[in-house]
Amino acid sequence: MERNAVSAVDLVYEALKSKILAQEYLPGIQLKEMQISKELGLTRTPVREAIIRLEREGLVSTVYNRGAFVTVFSTREIEDLFEVREALEIKALTLAIRRSSRDEIDSIEKALKQRELRIKNLVIKSDMHDPELDFHLAIIRLSKNQRLISVWQTMQSQLSLVRVTSTMINRRYLRALEEHKKILALVRNGDLRRAERLLIRHIACAKGNMLSSLADVTGGEPEGGAIRRST
Repeated sequence: MERNAVSAVDLVYEALKSKILAQEYLPGIQLKEMQISKELGLTRTPVREAIIRLEREGLVSTVYNRGAFVTVFSTREIEDLFEVREALEIKALTLAIRRSSRDEIDSIEKALKQRELRIKNLVIKSDMHDPELDFHLAIIRLSKNQRLISVWQTMQSQLSLVRVTSTMINRRYLRALEEHKKILALVRNGDLRRAERLLIRHIACAKGNMLSSLADVTGGEPEGGAIRRST
């Protein structure tokens, strides 16, 4: 029975997380336990446990006497997340240059080419959350540091919530792709200093694009720095 309970929690957790990251549950949307339990054909207990797990990951926020909501980040929180992202990815670059193989770098290069084709064919939305085509995750994995990978993935899931309301035109996707290619070439050549400089600029540009897009969506930054909150 205990094994079934754990499986039920895992099922709800994966289903909710997938819906959140796929934009089916937008930031600020309330997660209603009874409705979710009916949709999945489960009791409310595993739903509640799954929501608690998502709250620990920062994807859900519980408001006293109101319930659980998909997290909406303030501008300050977004900036904090990008500071963490920069620190983790710079460390990963250092480790990647020491620990990566030629075959692994070749594999990332191949994934970049696949992503370029999808961008040019205007199907980028379909692979936005495809881990096999995520350049930054690929570099993080080259670190061979499981703790670093785990922390980065949690942070990246939180940033994915911000991207739900952020827009990026195809020109920016292609520019980012070219930057990815240059960073990878520097990793291949063991040029850590130049790779770090380019990565820092790349992340700063991503942050600026995200905050600018959110400002456009909300018509300017609300008082107190909140991007958007549902009532």
